[in-house]
Amino acid sequence: MYPGPDVIVERDLQWVRDQEVMAKLGDTNAASNLLLALNDLCSRPSTWQWVMQGETLDYRKGVVRWLVRAGRFSAARRFALCGRGDVLVRHADGRVRVRPKGCGIRYCPRCSRRSGRRFLSRVASHLSTQGHGSLFHVVLTQRRIVDETLDGARQRFEAAWKRFYPKLRKAGLRGALATYHVTPGRGMGWHYHCHLLIDIEAVESDVLAESLGFHWARARKDELDPAGSIFFCREVCAPGGPLVGLATDTQMDFFTESKDPVEVCLQYMVRDILQGVEKWVGKFERPEMTEEFSHAMDNLKTHRLYGTWRKAVPGDESEAKAESEDRQIADEVSPGVKTKGVSEWREVMGVDALVRLIRCGETRWLDLLQSLIGTRSQLGPVSLRLSRLVSALRA
Repeated sequence: MYPGPDVIVERDLQWVRDQEVMAKLGDTNAASNLLLALNDLCSRPSTWQWVMQGETLDYRKGVVRWLVRAGRFSAARRFALCGRGDVLVRHADGRVRVRPKGCGIRYCPRCSRRSGRRFLSRVASHLSTQGHGSLFHVVLTQRRIVDETLDGARQRFEAAWKRFYPKLRKAGLRGALATYHVTPGRGMGWHYHCHLLIDIEAVESDVLAESLGFHWARARKDELDPAGSIFFCREVCAPGGPLVGLATDTQMDFFTESKDPVEVCLQYMVRDILQGVEKWVGKFERPEMTEEFSHAMDNLKTHRLYGTWRKAVPGDESEAKAESEDRQIADEVSPGVKTKGVSEWREVMGVDALVRLIRCGETRWLDLLQSLIGTRSQLGPVSLRLSRLVSALRA
């Protein structure tokens, strides 16, 4: 179900760093040694890496290979070790968070989710401080072309988007979050598409769907598919007042579910849109797809804001507060030491070390690990894997 305990000793990590330094100086043998070592590390994920990365072993090994061959040795090391070194921190009020030690690479299964964090904060800031128009979830798709490269699919979509966006604004767009998803098509080709959460002036759902569907089909200029692929347009909620619960917890992996049904719908929809690459990369059928995907994602902005959502809400401090808290949690603070400007977050221990203690019989730490999950009704893959781990540790 999940990897067993696995510890990397410091001397092994130092050897990896030494090979990295020599590889940067042009030593080809050191580059080969580094690739073998990092592939071995990827093949032995820690328990916490499994929770955060999921079943993406083959993909992660492929990315490490691509990065090393591209001469990006430091990035390859960070990618292979992403998640090892994560630390559990606890606030004076009892809240528990994870201080991440990630790689920051946008096509990492874990860090690609975290990249959506600031976009979630911005949308939550707007929707929780002021009234909104009709909120819609729209999916823009295009025909998959066999043998087309991912870069080709992206350029074709961008050309259609430039023709479509003015029509969207004319329809009464107030603000929008656009997130691009990239999944492999069956056989060959890429399914490059865009999820939109839009705040638009009050409009009938059927009227908007028909209008936008028509304009998107025209914008694509696809003679082989003139009617367009299935056009998805669903009203999330009618115009209304502020959704105050959205701004209370904008974590990506572990969050507290709102009690308002509209806010619950938005919470799950937005987090699904900002899901990261984990679900996509598990469908890669050939190693070449990993390399093509990694190369394309290096230069791709997967999230974009439009309209009023591009700017922070004047006078609202929730977005800045969330960013400040993230910085505070990221600070290196010794347990029990209060540092100026670091609020009341205190380091507990590394998450993998905590799991090892529980396996050795220190079950008093289980509730702390359990508290990360938030509400048990969450359906996110990270929360589900953590729930499975906690259940196994309790058994």
